Amino acid sequence: MSYGIKKSAMNDKHINAGSHLPILCKAFEYGDGPILEMGSGAWSTPILDMLVRRREKRKILTLENDKVWYEKVKRTYQSDYHDVLYIQDWDDAPIDDTFWGLVFIDHRPALRRKTDIVRLKWQAYYILAHDTEPEINQFYGYDRVEKHFKYNFLYDDIKPNTTIYSNFSKLDELHTYRG
Repeated sequence: MSYGIKKSAMNDKHINAGSHLPILCKAFEYGDGPILEMGSGAWSTPILDMLVRRREKRKILTLENDKVWYEKVKRTYQSDYHDVLYIQDWDDAPIDDTFWGLVFIDHRPALRRKTDIVRLKWQAYYILAHDTEPEINQFYGYDRVEKHFKYNFLYDDIKPNTTIYSNFSKLDELHTYRG
């Protein structure tokens, strides 16, 4: 059954752009505590906002360095439980004084992602990084991240892939999950 989607469209980047959603939702379900989203997105931001809204005890911080996108996201999602901040320099991002239940990494520039993943290695239960397929590693440098973590899991059911890193969980609860 095709559900009206042509097979050739399955490789369209707009359809696959939300490839992280199944494992992101699963990590949210197993996690607890505040959520950090580095780089807002048409897929991740609305889903995380909806999930956090359902759990009144959780908060989300979305950081964005594209001014136009930031304005749109702030106007739509800023609330009592969801802060949206504009970041000019990722080194100044206010992320070091919190232990995050879940971090989603999908910001620009692409090579900056590895720096922030390592920066948060002792500050987050789960860190999910998007676009982690090996054939595009030269754009992201994720191969330099794994050695900083006790555990990692490549969710490769849908491209672009998402990798989950943790120094606190063996990730067994996510290994058994396949969307």
